[in-house]
Amino acid sequence: MNNIENYRTGDTVQLLVSGSHIGAVMEDWLKGLRTCDLRVRRAKTRGSVVIETTDLMYAAHIVQRYPDVKTNLKKQRKHGKESIQS
Repeated sequence: MNNIENYRTGDTVQLLVSGSHIGAVMEDWLKGLRTCDLRVRRAKTRGSVVIETTDLMYAAHIVQRYPDVKTNLKKQRKHGKESIQS
């Protein structure tokens, strides 16, 4: 995962996952291997899905399982400022 040293509690990790892998990722999450919240949405990239989570350990688990996943770190908003993409 890129920019891992910049992660702070509350930041959101965005994962770009191939649409063919999303079923396995969701099944893994539903089995309860990690108790965290996920937000799943369509990506602008055709055939892909974006998963957002604030759980860094679960994000790392997904990246280990699917090495072709692209990551982005979205910084938490502070004092009304806009979020910063890294």
